[in-house]
Amino acid sequence: MRYIHPVGGHEKFVASGIYHHQYDGVDTGTTESWSIHELPDGAWMIRVDEDYRAQDGSSVLIEGWRSPLTEGGQLLRVDIHAFSGKHDDIKQVRATYTVDEDVLQIGREINNGEREWYTLQLPAGYILSPECLIFAGFEVDELATRQDKRASVIGYFPTFISDYAFKPVVYQPVARFIGDEQLTLGNKTYQARHFEQTESLHLWVDQHTILLKYEAGDASHGAVLHQYAHR
Repeated sequence: MRYIHPVGGHEKFVASGIYHHQYDGVDTGTTESWSIHELPDGAWMIRVDEDYRAQDGSSVLIEGWRSPLTEGGQLLRVDIHAFSGKHDDIKQVRATYTVDEDVLQIGREINNGEREWYTLQLPAGYILSPECLIFAGFEVDELATRQDKRASVIGYFPTFISDYAFKPVVYQPVARFIGDEQLTLGNKTYQARHFEQTESLHLWVDQHTILLKYEAGDASHGAVLHQYAHR
């Protein structure tokens, strides 16, 4: 697993795993490796390595800092280092999303150029959710508590083909809890909560709000968690 910053000696292991993307039940070669470590104050450092090199040559490395549960357990900072494939005009993007009270501060560098700064007024009840699978479990679990009310989810455009590259985007999905199910992955069976999100996205999440599996649309696209470990 690649990372922006290595795990520090003061960090304690919480969980890790690798998502394998699938099409029609067959692995595509795209993976998302992730790990969660706890800092001394109870905050979490969440690291993600999105590896699309087998598909288009691109990669996205992410670090997310989530506040201690005693302080709300909210994602307050996200760092992104993104590297495109060979044929994209934009070769590299570095971005930082930082929550500052009721404002989101966004810094972005393209191809090692000058850093551009943007601000976004945070809507009430917002959810900051990077565009990768480990955060999808946290997101859908929170959305389902809103009882079919739309919430503002803040993500970004994961693209290298325009000036929109990794700029913020706000959308308003809804989610509903379908039921508790047993889900077998490999040789292990988990107790999972099954959710449906906007546009027939089905997600299975364990008791730690870790996404175990998802299926999109007609179930041709999806991902399954492998090598899952939790303390």
